[in-house]
Amino acid sequence: MLLVQRIEVLTPLLGEIMKSRQWMIVAAESCSGGQFASAITNISGSSEWFDSSVVSYSNRAKIEFLGVSRVLLQSEGAVSEACVKQMLNGIAIKPNFLAVATTGFAGPSGDSVGLVYIGWQLPGRKPECQKFLFKGRREQIIEQVVYHALRATILASLYEYDLQNLSYFLAIDVEDDFKQYCEQYALDAGLSIEQIEPQSNLHLTLAYLGPLTALKLNEFKKSADVFTRYHSFEIRFTELAYWSTSDAFLYLAGDRKMILQEFSTILPGVSQDQFIPHVTICKKAGIHSKTVKLGPFEGAFRAKKIALMASFYGVFYIQQYQWCLQ
Repeated sequence: MLLVQRIEVLTPLLGEIMKSRQWMIVAAESCSGGQFASAITNISGSSEWFDSSVVSYSNRAKIEFLGVSRVLLQSEGAVSEACVKQMLNGIAIKPNFLAVATTGFAGPSGDSVGLVYIGWQLPGRKPECQKFLFKGRREQIIEQVVYHALRATILASLYEYDLQNLSYFLAIDVEDDFKQYCEQYALDAGLSIEQIEPQSNLHLTLAYLGPLTALKLNEFKKSADVFTRYHSFEIRFTELAYWSTSDAFLYLAGDRKMILQEFSTILPGVSQDQFIPHVTICKKAGIHSKTVKLGPFEGAFRAKKIALMASFYGVFYIQQYQWCLQ
Protein backbone atom coordinates (compact mmCIF):
# COMPACT_ATOMS: atom_id res chain seq x y z
CA MET A 1 0.00 0.00 0.00
CA LEU A 2 1.51 3.31 -1.07
CA LEU A 3 1.98 5.97 1.60
CA VAL A 4 -0.39 8.30 -0.23
CA GLN A 5 -3.07 5.60 0.03
CA ARG A 6 -2.44 5.24 3.76
CA ILE A 7 -2.84 8.99 4.16
CA GLU A 8 -6.09 8.93 2.18
CA VAL A 9 -7.45 6.21 4.52
CA LEU A 10 -6.32 7.80 7.78
CA THR A 11 -7.43 11.39 7.16
CA PRO A 12 -11.23 10.83 7.16
CA LEU A 13 -10.87 8.40 10.07
CA LEU A 14 -9.09 11.11 12.05
CA GLY A 15 -11.97 13.42 11.20
CA GLU A 16 -14.54 10.98 12.59
CA ILE A 17 -12.56 10.68 15.83
CA MET A 18 -12.24 14.47 16.18
CA LYS A 19 -15.96 15.03 15.62
CA SER A 20 -16.88 12.34 18.15
CA ARG A 21 -14.62 14.02 20.74
CA GLN A 22 -15.70 17.55 19.70
CA TRP A 23 -12.03 18.42 19.23
CA MET A 24 -10.35 20.59 16.60
CA ILE A 25 -6.98 19.93 14.97
CA VAL A 26 -4.47 22.76 14.92
CA ALA A 27 -0.98 22.35 13.46
CA ALA A 28 2.46 23.99 13.47
CA GLU A 29 4.42 22.75 10.49
CA SER A 30 8.05 23.25 9.63
CA CYS A 31 9.55 20.44 7.52
CA SER A 32 6.13 19.30 6.25
CA GLY A 33 5.52 22.77 4.79
CA GLY A 34 1.75 22.68 5.09
CA GLN A 35 1.33 19.20 3.64
CA PHE A 36 -0.28 17.90 6.85
CA ALA A 37 -2.94 20.62 6.60
CA SER A 38 -3.29 19.98 2.86
CA ALA A 39 -4.04 16.28 3.44
CA ILE A 40 -6.78 17.22 5.89
CA THR A 41 -8.36 20.04 3.89
CA ASN A 42 -8.58 17.75 0.85
CA ILE A 43 -11.42 16.11 2.78
CA SER A 44 -14.84 17.62 2.27
CA GLY A 45 -16.28 18.86 5.56
CA SER A 46 -12.90 19.06 7.32
CA SER A 47 -13.77 22.58 8.50
CA GLU A 48 -15.86 20.85 11.18
CA TRP A 49 -12.75 19.46 12.84
CA PHE A 50 -9.72 21.35 11.47
CA ASP A 51 -8.96 24.87 12.69
CA SER A 52 -5.64 26.07 11.26
CA SER A 53 -1.99 25.41 10.46
CA VAL A 54 0.98 27.72 10.96
CA VAL A 55 3.76 26.98 8.46
CA SER A 56 6.63 28.20 10.61
CA TYR A 57 9.43 27.27 8.24
CA SER A 58 12.00 29.80 9.40
CA ASN A 59 13.35 30.34 12.91
CA ARG A 60 11.95 33.87 12.77
CA ALA A 61 8.46 32.47 12.16
CA LYS A 62 8.84 30.03 15.03
CA ILE A 63 9.80 32.87 17.33
CA GLU A 64 7.26 35.46 16.19
CA PHE A 65 4.21 33.28 15.47
CA LEU A 66 4.64 30.44 17.98
CA GLY A 67 6.66 31.98 20.78
CA VAL A 68 9.58 29.54 20.47
CA SER A 69 12.49 30.76 22.55
CA ARG A 70 15.40 32.30 20.63
CA VAL A 71 17.75 30.96 23.30
CA LEU A 72 16.32 27.44 22.83
CA LEU A 73 16.81 27.61 19.06
CA GLN A 74 20.42 28.61 19.60
CA SER A 75 21.11 25.91 22.18
CA GLU A 76 18.93 22.98 21.06
CA GLY A 77 18.29 23.84 17.41
CA ALA A 78 15.05 24.00 15.44
CA VAL A 79 15.13 20.24 14.82
CA SER A 80 14.74 19.04 18.39
CA GLU A 81 12.17 17.71 20.82
CA ALA A 82 12.38 20.89 22.87
CA CYS A 83 11.50 23.00 19.82
CA VAL A 84 8.54 20.79 18.90
CA LYS A 85 7.11 21.10 22.39
CA GLN A 86 7.36 24.88 22.30
CA MET A 87 5.70 24.88 18.87
CA LEU A 88 2.84 22.87 20.38
CA ASN A 89 2.58 25.30 23.25
CA GLY A 90 2.23 28.15 20.77
CA ILE A 91 -0.86 26.68 19.08
CA ALA A 92 -2.66 24.70 21.81
CA ILE A 93 -4.48 27.83 22.93
CA LYS A 94 -8.05 26.53 23.29
CA PRO A 95 -9.38 23.75 25.56
CA ASN A 96 -10.64 21.63 22.64
CA PHE A 97 -7.54 21.96 20.43
CA LEU A 98 -5.53 18.86 19.57
CA ALA A 99 -2.16 20.26 18.51
CA VAL A 100 0.29 18.66 16.06
CA ALA A 101 3.80 19.93 15.24
CA THR A 102 6.53 18.84 12.84
CA THR A 103 10.18 19.83 12.43
CA GLY A 104 13.08 18.14 10.69
CA PHE A 105 15.51 17.92 7.81
CA ALA A 106 13.76 16.87 4.59
CA GLY A 107 16.79 17.35 2.38
CA PRO A 108 17.87 17.10 -0.34
CA SER A 109 21.39 16.98 1.14
CA GLY A 110 23.21 16.95 4.46
CA ASP A 111 24.24 14.47 7.13
CA SER A 112 20.96 14.80 9.05
CA VAL A 113 18.51 14.36 6.15
CA GLY A 114 15.54 12.33 7.35
CA LEU A 115 15.85 13.34 11.01
CA VAL A 116 12.35 14.46 12.05
CA TYR A 117 10.51 15.20 15.28
CA ILE A 118 6.72 14.94 15.40
CA GLY A 119 4.84 16.20 18.43
CA TRP A 120 1.21 16.17 19.55
CA GLN A 121 -0.78 17.40 22.51
CA LEU A 122 -4.28 16.21 23.37
CA PRO A 123 -6.70 18.58 25.11
CA GLY A 124 -5.88 18.70 28.81
CA ARG A 125 -2.76 16.54 28.39
CA LYS A 126 0.99 17.12 28.36
CA PRO A 127 2.82 17.35 25.00
CA GLU A 128 4.40 14.22 23.57
CA CYS A 129 7.07 13.80 20.91
CA GLN A 130 8.62 11.07 18.78
CA LYS A 131 11.89 11.06 16.86
CA PHE A 132 12.15 9.50 13.37
CA LEU A 133 14.88 8.74 10.85
CA PHE A 134 13.28 8.57 7.42
CA LYS A 135 14.81 7.45 4.13
CA GLY A 136 14.16 8.68 0.62
CA ARG A 137 14.03 11.83 -1.45
CA ARG A 138 12.73 15.13 -0.09
CA GLU A 139 9.15 14.59 -1.24
CA GLN A 140 9.20 11.01 0.10
CA ILE A 141 10.38 12.18 3.52
CA ILE A 142 7.66 14.83 3.68
CA GLU A 143 5.06 12.21 2.78
CA GLN A 144 6.33 9.99 5.61
CA VAL A 145 6.09 12.93 8.02
CA VAL A 146 2.42 13.47 7.10
CA TYR A 147 1.60 9.76 7.47
CA HIS A 148 3.30 9.44 10.87
CA ALA A 149 1.72 12.66 12.13
CA LEU A 150 -1.72 11.28 11.24
CA ARG A 151 -0.86 7.90 12.77
CA ALA A 152 0.45 9.41 16.03
CA THR A 153 -2.57 11.69 16.36
CA ILE A 154 -5.04 8.86 15.85
CA LEU A 155 -3.22 6.51 18.22
CA ALA A 156 -3.15 9.14 20.95
CA SER A 157 -6.87 9.84 20.49
CA LEU A 158 -8.21 6.29 20.60
CA TYR A 159 -10.26 5.09 23.55
CA GLU A 160 -10.44 1.49 24.69
CA TYR A 161 -13.89 0.92 23.23
CA ASP A 162 -12.63 2.09 19.81
CA LEU A 163 -10.49 -1.05 19.61
CA GLN A 164 -13.22 -3.65 20.08
CA ASN A 165 -14.36 -3.84 16.47
CA LEU A 166 -10.87 -4.10 15.01
CA SER A 167 -9.31 -7.31 13.69
CA TYR A 168 -6.73 -8.99 15.92
CA PHE A 169 -3.73 -11.21 15.30
CA LEU A 170 -0.88 -12.81 17.22
CA ALA A 171 2.62 -11.65 16.37
CA ILE A 172 6.26 -11.77 17.43
CA ASP A 173 7.91 -8.40 18.01
CA VAL A 174 10.74 -7.80 15.54
CA GLU A 175 14.03 -6.22 16.63
CA ASP A 176 14.86 -2.77 15.26
CA ASP A 177 18.07 -3.78 13.52
CA PHE A 178 16.24 -6.59 11.72
CA LYS A 179 13.53 -4.13 10.63
CA GLN A 180 16.20 -1.92 9.10
CA TYR A 181 17.77 -4.92 7.38
CA CYS A 182 14.39 -5.99 5.96
CA GLU A 183 13.72 -2.49 4.68
CA GLN A 184 17.10 -2.16 2.97
CA TYR A 185 16.83 -5.61 1.40
CA ALA A 186 13.42 -4.70 -0.01
CA LEU A 187 14.82 -1.49 -1.47
CA ASP A 188 17.69 -3.43 -3.05
CA ALA A 189 15.18 -5.95 -4.45
CA GLY A 190 13.34 -3.21 -6.33
CA LEU A 191 10.59 -1.95 -4.02
CA SER A 192 10.30 1.80 -3.42
CA ILE A 193 10.16 3.53 -0.05
CA GLU A 194 6.52 4.48 -0.77
CA GLN A 195 5.58 0.80 -1.17
CA ILE A 196 7.43 -0.63 1.82
CA GLU A 197 5.56 -1.05 5.10
CA PRO A 198 6.62 1.59 7.68
CA GLN A 199 9.14 0.11 10.12
CA SER A 200 6.63 0.52 12.95
CA ASN A 201 4.41 -1.99 11.11
CA LEU A 202 7.00 -4.76 10.75
CA HIS A 203 6.36 -7.85 12.85
CA LEU A 204 6.28 -11.63 12.44
CA THR A 205 2.63 -12.53 11.94
CA LEU A 206 1.69 -15.83 13.57
CA ALA A 207 -2.08 -16.23 13.56
CA TYR A 208 -5.12 -14.22 12.53
CA LEU A 209 -7.81 -14.13 15.22
CA GLY A 210 -10.40 -11.74 13.77
CA PRO A 211 -12.59 -9.33 15.80
CA LEU A 212 -12.53 -9.82 19.57
CA THR A 213 -14.90 -8.40 22.16
CA ALA A 214 -13.58 -7.05 25.45
CA LEU A 215 -14.52 -10.36 27.10
CA LYS A 216 -12.75 -12.42 24.43
CA LEU A 217 -9.69 -10.20 24.70
CA ASN A 218 -9.50 -10.83 28.41
CA GLU A 219 -9.97 -14.59 27.97
CA PHE A 220 -7.26 -14.71 25.31
CA LYS A 221 -4.84 -12.77 27.50
CA LYS A 222 -5.32 -15.19 30.39
CA SER A 223 -4.71 -18.26 28.23
CA ALA A 224 -1.69 -16.65 26.55
CA ASP A 225 0.01 -15.78 29.83
CA VAL A 226 1.66 -19.18 29.47
CA PHE A 227 4.00 -17.55 26.92
CA THR A 228 6.02 -16.08 29.79
CA ARG A 229 7.17 -19.62 30.70
CA TYR A 230 8.91 -20.09 27.34
CA HIS A 231 12.48 -19.19 26.48
CA SER A 232 13.44 -16.81 23.70
CA PHE A 233 14.48 -18.46 20.45
CA GLU A 234 16.03 -17.56 17.11
CA ILE A 235 13.94 -17.27 13.94
CA ARG A 236 15.62 -17.59 10.56
CA PHE A 237 14.21 -16.43 7.24
CA THR A 238 15.01 -17.99 3.91
CA GLU A 239 12.96 -16.32 1.17
CA LEU A 240 11.47 -13.09 -0.14
CA ALA A 241 8.20 -14.28 -1.66
CA TYR A 242 5.13 -12.83 -3.37
CA TRP A 243 1.55 -13.84 -2.53
CA SER A 244 -0.75 -13.05 -5.42
CA THR A 245 -3.93 -13.62 -3.38
CA SER A 246 -3.10 -10.68 -1.11
CA ASP A 247 -0.80 -8.84 -3.56
CA ALA A 248 1.92 -8.77 -0.91
CA PHE A 249 5.66 -9.31 -0.60
CA LEU A 250 6.83 -11.07 2.52
CA TYR A 251 9.73 -12.80 4.19
CA LEU A 252 9.03 -16.43 5.06
CA ALA A 253 10.42 -18.08 8.19
CA GLY A 254 12.52 -21.11 7.30
CA ASP A 255 11.91 -22.87 10.62
CA ARG A 256 8.17 -22.22 10.68
CA LYS A 257 7.29 -25.85 11.46
CA MET A 258 8.95 -25.48 14.84
CA ILE A 259 7.00 -22.30 15.52
CA LEU A 260 3.76 -23.96 14.50
CA GLN A 261 4.24 -26.96 16.74
CA GLU A 262 5.31 -24.79 19.65
CA PHE A 263 2.40 -22.38 19.70
CA SER A 264 -0.52 -24.21 18.16
CA THR A 265 -0.72 -26.39 21.28
CA ILE A 266 -0.85 -23.47 23.70
CA LEU A 267 -3.95 -21.51 22.79
CA PRO A 268 -7.43 -23.01 22.70
CA GLY A 269 -9.25 -22.54 19.43
CA VAL A 270 -6.10 -21.79 17.43
CA SER A 271 -5.10 -24.53 15.00
CA GLN A 272 -1.85 -25.07 13.12
CA ASP A 273 -3.36 -24.03 9.81
CA GLN A 274 -3.90 -20.55 11.24
CA PHE A 275 -0.17 -20.11 11.74
CA ILE A 276 1.64 -18.77 8.67
CA PRO A 277 4.77 -17.14 10.11
CA HIS A 278 5.82 -14.25 7.86
CA VAL A 279 6.92 -10.63 7.85
CA THR A 280 4.94 -8.53 5.37
CA ILE A 281 7.27 -6.00 3.77
CA CYS A 282 4.83 -4.65 1.17
CA LYS A 283 1.13 -5.10 0.45
CA LYS A 284 -1.13 -4.00 -2.40
CA ALA A 285 1.95 -3.63 -4.58
CA GLY A 286 0.01 -3.58 -7.85
CA ILE A 287 1.90 -3.40 -11.13
CA HIS A 288 5.20 -2.83 -9.35
CA SER A 289 5.31 -6.51 -8.38
CA LYS A 290 6.78 -7.44 -11.77
CA THR A 291 9.99 -5.51 -11.14
CA VAL A 292 10.95 -7.01 -7.78
CA LYS A 293 13.69 -9.61 -7.48
CA LEU A 294 12.36 -12.58 -5.53
CA GLY A 295 14.46 -15.37 -4.10
CA PRO A 296 16.76 -16.33 -1.22
CA PHE A 297 16.78 -14.05 1.80
CA GLU A 298 19.13 -14.60 4.72
CA GLY A 299 18.09 -12.97 7.93
CA ALA A 300 17.52 -13.87 11.55
CA PHE A 301 16.52 -12.32 14.85
CA ARG A 302 15.88 -13.54 18.37
CA ALA A 303 12.23 -13.73 19.36
CA LYS A 304 11.95 -12.18 22.81
CA LYS A 305 8.40 -10.86 22.89
CA ILE A 306 4.99 -12.06 21.68
CA ALA A 307 2.20 -9.56 21.21
CA LEU A 308 -1.52 -9.44 20.59
CA MET A 309 -2.02 -6.81 17.90
CA ALA A 310 -5.02 -4.97 16.49
CA SER A 311 -5.07 -3.89 12.86
CA PHE A 312 -6.30 -0.33 12.32
CA TYR A 313 -7.88 -0.81 8.90
CA GLY A 314 -4.68 -2.44 7.67
CA VAL A 315 -2.83 0.88 7.79
CA PHE A 316 -1.08 0.52 11.14
CA TYR A 317 -1.15 -1.80 14.13
CA ILE A 318 -1.85 -1.34 17.81
CA GLN A 319 -0.31 -3.53 20.48
CA GLN A 320 -2.88 -4.64 23.05
CA TYR A 321 -0.85 -7.06 25.16
CA GLN A 322 2.73 -8.22 25.25
CA TRP A 323 4.37 -11.28 26.78
CA CYS A 324 8.12 -11.36 27.39
CA LEU A 325 9.88 -14.69 26.90
CA GLN A 326 12.50 -15.81 29.37
